[in-house]
Amino acid sequence: AIGIGKLADSMTLLQARIKLVTPATENLNSVQQRLVDTAIATRTDLTSTITLYNRLQPALSRYGKTTSEVLDITEAFGRTLLLSGANTREASAAILQFSQAMGSGKLAGDM
Repeated sequence: AIGIGKLADSMTLLQARIKLVTPATENLNSVQQRLVDTAIATRTDLTSTITLYNRLQPALSRYGKTTSEVLDITEAFGRTLLLSGANTREASAAILQFSQAMGSGKLAGDM
């Protein structure tokens, strides 16, 4: 019972994170389902996929990107990781780093 309670709490938190950055004009259930489908299709962690969306949405909406386009970019990034052969840990780390860079509004790299 404790495991189910923690799972329910986690899902509630993830739903709240999606709702926080999804424009009111968008269908929240459709966005949630698309993120779940993306995580499954790209074999990435759902939490990491939602984190990427959460950071991309506000960053890219400033440049006129729609929610659908942000979801497409989120999926494309996940598919890139899948094609690269990254394992779950590597994919989660890459998603975190990319989402942090997009959330900060600038990309930086080592030379």
